[in-house]
Amino acid sequence: MVAGAALISVGLTGCGGTDELPGAEGLEGDPLVIGVIMDTSGTASFYSEQAVEMIEYAAEATNTGEFPVALQGLFGEGSRGILDRPVKIVTEDDGSDPNRAVQAARKLIAAGAEAIISTSGSASALQSRIVCEEEKIPCIAPYSSSGAIVQQPNAGYMFTIAPNSTVQGASFSGIFKENGYETYAIVGDSSPTSAAVADLYKAAFDDAGLQMVAREVVPVGSTDATAQVSRVRSANPDVVFDSFAALSEEGLFYKSAGDSLDGIARWGNNGLITSDEPAKVAGPDIEGVKTLDVRSIENAYGVEVQDAFEKAHPDIDYLSWTTICNWEAFMVLKHAFEEVGSTDGPDVVAEIEGLKDFPSVLGPPGYTTSFSADNHNGSSSKALVPVVLEADGSIALADDETIPD
Repeated sequence: MVAGAALISVGLTGCGGTDELPGAEGLEGDPLVIGVIMDTSGTASFYSEQAVEMIEYAAEATNTGEFPVALQGLFGEGSRGILDRPVKIVTEDDGSDPNRAVQAARKLIAAGAEAIISTSGSASALQSRIVCEEEKIPCIAPYSSSGAIVQQPNAGYMFTIAPNSTVQGASFSGIFKENGYETYAIVGDSSPTSAAVADLYKAAFDDAGLQMVAREVVPVGSTDATAQVSRVRSANPDVVFDSFAALSEEGLFYKSAGDSLDGIARWGNNGLITSDEPAKVAGPDIEGVKTLDVRSIENAYGVEVQDAFEKAHPDIDYLSWTTICNWEAFMVLKHAFEEVGSTDGPDVVAEIEGLKDFPSVLGPPGYTTSFSADNHNGSSSKALVPVVLEADGSIALADDETIPD
């Protein structure tokens, strides 16, 4: 059977008991449980729920043994499940609340989770990683943007997949410096994740010699951001950078701005393209805002996974870049468990730390994921592609922008 065709045939039916696990027919032994921290009501809900669908999809593909071409040689013919055991996904909702994230992690471990994938906000991952460290459970926050998540202390058992704020901060700074920008403003929302992300990008921009002239916050739940826009306009920065985590408020900022920020470059963290919500709220005022994407239509592996997932989920109108990161996180865990031959947490973490050139669904062709004991973020700036939003919310390559080496 051709792997690509097999992958496309996979669909979701939910995760119940051993006999009901999607794709697990014929697999024996107790299910290997992967816990997932999700958000159904907070600022991460726009992308978290779709991320969980991808994890469930990856679990079913793993149970059936139907992998894309890029992974066939890695896992070998006939590989099913993890350690020949069926995989079961168990979820806990934290509402993007860092305090609830700790409780969610503990509940998942009590439910038998051998690893945890966090699909909630960065602030939640910062807290849940403490539990991972205490319980010696490998954890991955695939697309969490905060570079602090993989910085010590309490980062020994936490990994990230996509370029985080440290990697992106250097890339944004390089672009800004190359364009001759000297001053910047940061605008975000009142959520803990947005504040944490803003602090990290501010540090990167300041280290690059840029000067902050304004920092504005749009409270979550706001219906107008005219005052914040006015203060940014008065500060007259060379570039406005948005650190929003609340996507409706992100769109509200651009809608409130209208054409009042004309002449000022507008860039956003890539939360901007986790959902079509900002573009829906902003309407045509989103046109011209730029960010960095991690998807490439030339990456055959990434395109295969995205196309197959969308075929299995025809109700999805907008596929977030964050979603595909969860496929990779799941496959990293499968590979590590099977290379170690057990679910022993310290051994699995050591295996991930030694992982080099793992096939990636992100970035251009040939881009791979690699970790080390000193670097638990598996990405590099080579995964990033400058893009610009069109008036209808569609994404186009920003051909006038390059990321300096």
